[in-house]
Amino acid sequence: FEKAVTGYEEPQLVKAKTTKTKSKPSLIKDPEPDAPAPKPICGLDVVIHLNVDDDVILKRSDGRTYAPLENEIYHEEFKPPHHGAYTGLQSTEMVLPVQDQTYDEEQVQQRLTGFTDSWSEIETWYGTANFNVLQALDGNVEFDNVFEQADKCLVDTLETIRIRNEPPQLPEPIAQIEDIPPQDTTEVFAPKEEQKDVEEQKKQDDTAVVSPRGRSAEKGLKGDKKGRKGSGSGSS
Repeated sequence: FEKAVTGYEEPQLVKAKTTKTKSKPSLIKDPEPDAPAPKPICGLDVVIHLNVDDDVILKRSDGRTYAPLENEIYHEEFKPPHHGAYTGLQSTEMVLPVQDQTYDEEQVQQRLTGFTDSWSEIETWYGTANFNVLQALDGNVEFDNVFEQADKCLVDTLETIRIRNEPPQLPEPIAQIEDIPPQDTTEVFAPKEEQKDVEEQKKQDDTAVVSPRGRSAEKGLKGDKKGRKGSGSGSS
């Protein structure tokens, strides 16, 4: 079936021919080993396995009845018909046994035997060892419960397909900072003549600023000079 859908075939193991010449094992690893084979892709997105006991299957296949006017199939244990349907009393439609050889006990047992013989290969083919698309559901419970399990399985499968088919999201571009022109950090040097003029002006400013204490000392020196002149003139 898989070959008809996707063309995939399970690789056959080929036995290598043995020779009598003994070769020494090499401890050097192959620098260019063969690339691993790609994982096979199944043609089916999900394979549902209804796990039902054999005795439950035999019970469900037996005891079925059919109401022609209602076009409804009943079961004497799991879905019994209306009261009086087996005899047709009180204007109730009489049900008839289902005539289907495929549901005969002997036919059902043969199909169960065939499924049991091939199940191990099916489980390996569609299970975790290969495609990993096999989903097992409990079929021994009531119909509504089985339906809920199958519905959830199909919803999860559709979500997996949606995620798988989504295009890869590209990373968001990094916001580029506007180029700021570099500031000129080089010092501006004036010519040597201008530097000398600035230094002399600075010295004159320093000598012009005198504290009050310096002014009083300057007055004292002037008074001493005048006294010395007066004493010199008197002695002459």
